[in-house]
Amino acid sequence: MIEYKKIGAILLIAFSLLGCTANKASWTAEAYTYAEECMERGDMTQALLYYNISSGSAREADSIPYWWKAMYGEGKIYFMNHRLQDAKENFEKIRDFAQRHSLDTAQFIALTGLSDIAYQNGVYAQALFHLQKADSIAMVKGFRSDLTTGLEQKRLLAVSGKMLQKGILPDSLSFDLQRLAADTTNVWQAEALKWLAIQEGKNMGCQYAYLALQQQDSMWTQELISYTNRMTREQNLREEEFNATKDLQQRWLSAILVAFALLLGGGIYTAAEYRRRHELDRIRTILYQKEQAIQILEREKEDSASLRHQIQEKTRQMEELAQRERKLKEMAELLHNKSQRLEDLSRQMEEMENLRKQLEQKQREWTETEADIRRSHLYDMPVGRRLPAPGNPHKPQKEDFDGLLVATDRQKAFLAEMDRCFNRFATGLMDITPGLTEEDTVYCCFFRLEVRPTDIATLMARTKSSVSKRRVRIELKLSGKDIPSPQ
Repeated sequence: MIEYKKIGAILLIAFSLLGCTANKASWTAEAYTYAEECMERGDMTQALLYYNISSGSAREADSIPYWWKAMYGEGKIYFMNHRLQDAKENFEKIRDFAQRHSLDTAQFIALTGLSDIAYQNGVYAQALFHLQKADSIAMVKGFRSDLTTGLEQKRLLAVSGKMLQKGILPDSLSFDLQRLAADTTNVWQAEALKWLAIQEGKNMGCQYAYLALQQQDSMWTQELISYTNRMTREQNLREEEFNATKDLQQRWLSAILVAFALLLGGGIYTAAEYRRRHELDRIRTILYQKEQAIQILEREKEDSASLRHQIQEKTRQMEELAQRERKLKEMAELLHNKSQRLEDLSRQMEEMENLRKQLEQKQREWTETEADIRRSHLYDMPVGRRLPAPGNPHKPQKEDFDGLLVATDRQKAFLAEMDRCFNRFATGLMDITPGLTEEDTVYCCFFRLEVRPTDIATLMARTKSSVSKRRVRIELKLSGKDIPSPQ
């Protein structure tokens, strides 16, 4: 029976999500009622589920009471399972909702729940605040006594906790706590004994501490027994629900297997019937095609001679076309090979041209490198290091080379250095040009080293114009032309 109620509630929820037009308040109330039944049986898990369903489905004005009652039921279960933060969120939602809709009873119940959570968390000032607010609502609205039962005792315990946090417990409160602790039928006896034991501990006493420990031990023992019984009931309920679900699944499985067997048999029969009809149609089609072929063969038999001649002629033409096609293919292959060969030759020529350019580039680089090496060697010689030539790392100043090569012995030493560094450049120049003097050869060496005319004039103690004229005469000697006489 329990399983059927659960299935009915779930079906109601499914219909609502699919846009069913049934009255929402009815199935919201149904979910809430089933949650209450689960609470009475001690099935906290199912009660929490259906409280959540009821609170989540309440949207219209008719379902407002069920919403806050379901939210309060969730909060109670959270509180019993020591999920204080979740319970606090539920009670705060109820309090805010009740303030907006002026629901005094809901606000009163939410405030008492919040006070219990604050008391459990040790925030006694906040617990006292919630209790005072709930007490003011109860006094204004005149709630019946079953709603306000224990409110005075809770306020006394909250005030005592707040005062003990400050370190002071007035005698009036101590007297009220003693009176509350003396009542063995009171559910708050353990809390009163705890506060009295704390106060007594400050005065170095132990009477109330022993009583508080006894009461706490008894309370925890009862709570453990209650929790064990609740877990046992829930386990038994789970086993009953599992067995009911198993039987229901077996019945459904049997029905499904029967339906599947019927569908399979019908499908097999239908497929066999379709295959038989298809086979008959195929045989009829084959017979019709054979009849047509026989008729065609009978008609063609009359023209077999002319047909044979036409076939032979077509065969001869096809052979000629095949021979022409082979020749065209051979010519195409020959042209393709020649074009491929030409492409290879062109590619080889391009590679050779690239190699030639690379060789010329390497030769130029080698020539430049050789010239740089010879110059650097010359610039390390006694005379060469003082030459104002480009690339001389010593960078001589004007006073270093002023009149450096005026003397004949200096000129001979310079020519000897040029022969040593530039592979007999000076001697070879005089050998191929007999008309050159040693001084002319010195000028040729200057030109070879790219010395500026101004620096040459400084080296030889000449003017720049005389250096230019000397260069013209030397170029005429080297070209073998006659030198004009000076005017």
